[in-house]
Amino acid sequence: MKINYTETVDDLSKRIAIHDQYGTNNIDKWMLEILAPKGGESILDIGCGKGYLAILAAKNFSCDVTTIDKSKEKINIAKENARKEGVLSKIKFKLNNATSISFKNGTFDVVFSFNALHH
Repeated sequence: MKINYTETVDDLSKRIAIHDQYGTNNIDKWMLEILAPKGGESILDIGCGKGYLAILAAKNFSCDVTTIDKSKEKINIAKENARKEGVLSKIKFKLNNATSISFKNGTFDVVFSFNALHH
């Protein structure tokens, strides 16, 4: 899977405005509102962190969610949070580095990442 993206000044300005409007607490909700995933769509969350975005997608949009992180500790935290929210069985957790994603092109309908690529 190849992702080719270069951020422009306009893109950065939009990101700053979004952060000012939503803050970091609601950014996952905002991203899902913009993406508007439909039930059954496949989503890849790159850099799951605590798993909040994947949990929201699985819980509120009935999506097929796969989330990756290079940290086993983060995967375990995300799994525990998903378990607490009752969606552990709806999310696939993979230990994987974003620089060498092992999925074939076309596997996912939507791919997103928030605060992961700079780590």
